Amino acid sequence: MQILDESKNKIILISLITIFIVIASLGVYLVEDGVNGITALEGKEIADELAHEWSQDAILYAINEGSLMVGEGYFQIWGYYYFDSPNVTTATECLGITVESNGDTFIFHNSTIDKTIPISDISLDSDDAYDIAKNNLEIDTYLESNPSVELFSLDSSTGIPIWTIEFVEASLVDHARWALIQIDANTGEIIFIEVDS
Repeated sequence: MQILDESKNKIILISLITIFIVIASLGVYLVEDGVNGITALEGKEIADELAHEWSQDAILYAINEGSLMVGEGYFQIWGYYYFDSPNVTTATECLGITVESNGDTFIFHNSTIDKTIPISDISLDSDDAYDIAKNNLEIDTYLESNPSVELFSLDSSTGIPIWTIEFVEASLVDHARWALIQIDANTGEIIFIEVDS
């Protein structure tokens, strides 16, 4: 009977070791496949290259997240939008590029252009913007309710590049609480903040 118990224990031990190896391997695969996400500027390097193959005069005018946030300012997918001319008034076409954290890209053309101001320089990446947001007392207090990021985008429609982050709290009632913060993408200055009470 003791021989059967020892055999049973060995089988259980081997099974546990096998399960551990499979789970560890899956974790390594997921990390290598980009589950940890990328920042906006990491994806922008790839998107810029593709945009300049499309048009040497391509200029960026908007960035937005394309997936759920997987880390503070890190997403699995980012979207980048370009004009075919640095002069917005003469731009006739725009190009959209999505960049995934695993390096995959998708390009789409859009002939409808909402005229806006192109983005020039950006000093702060998406993770920097998120750090500024969470270090704000109002946002930090709001984050205690574990809201999700509903919007994370960058544009220059006001004349300067601004990160906009909107948080929404999951709610089973009619009114879900939200918070919005806008941050200058060069200076880190908070331009606007509002937290729904």
